[in-house]
Amino acid sequence: MGNYLARKRVASAELEELAKEIQRTENHINGLTRRQAFWQRLFSYFAFVISTAIAAVFYSDMPLYGYWIIIYLALPLILTYLLHSFGKRPIGHYYTWRIDRGRAALDVLIEKKQNILDNVRQTETYNVAKELLEKYGGSEMEPLPEEPHNTPKAVQSKGDVFDETSLNLSLLNKTRTPDNEDVHDVTMTAAGEDVSMCSTVTPCQSPPYRRPRTTRPFYPESKTSVDKILDYMCGDGITKRYALICQRCYTHNGMAHIDEADNIAYRCYKCDLFHQAKSAGSRTSLSD
Repeated sequence: MGNYLARKRVASAELEELAKEIQRTENHINGLTRRQAFWQRLFSYFAFVISTAIAAVFYSDMPLYGYWIIIYLALPLILTYLLHSFGKRPIGHYYTWRIDRGRAALDVLIEKKQNILDNVRQTETYNVAKELLEKYGGSEMEPLPEEPHNTPKAVQSKGDVFDETSLNLSLLNKTRTPDNEDVHDVTMTAAGEDVSMCSTVTPCQSPPYRRPRTTRPFYPESKTSVDKILDYMCGDGITKRYALICQRCYTHNGMAHIDEADNIAYRCYKCDLFHQAKSAGSRTSLSD
């Protein structure tokens, strides 16, 4: 008995610690992804302001004739490209490196948790394994087979119940006599009262609709012209967004930016399925 309680306590303690560590790692990765998008967008605004200011100074001090017009028109584009190459791109590489490290640590934790759950399925009893799998297994784990019972009870389908009721009514009509006529009338009257009572019951009111909390917000359908111009200048817009579609229930989980689409991991708010980042596959194969 002592060994049984010790095994259960050790397995549950390890799974609890791993679940907390996995949650902290996922929060850290999501925080890095948000900071990457924030700093890249902020640097895009900064590059736009700097290039515009330099072009304005160039316009006010330099003569606008001949080849100076070409230089003036090309100067903002050249400055924006240089700032993007030497500023925004290194920021993206830095955060991608940190996110990849977090993904590698998360893969190790998930694999360790999976090994413990597999060991629980093979060594523990049905009740203990079911309790631990329901608490720590998540939706991606396969459920345990039902425990066999000594006297299984067959479950009747709706079609079987309907056929049995129709058969009883037909037999009752065939064997109806003046003696049991009153009984049949009472049965039909009671059934009619049940139907009338069911029809008078008011349906329960559905709870108020609440917008689901998705991993990324949905891109607004209607935007002003100023917003569209700013999105174009900063490298954002509907063409720069990827939809996060669940692989199991095909639920829309928001729109991720193109810079973070390959590095973002999320859980579906509807079926709770964990989706790893697209870049996690190549990293895992290299680590193996």
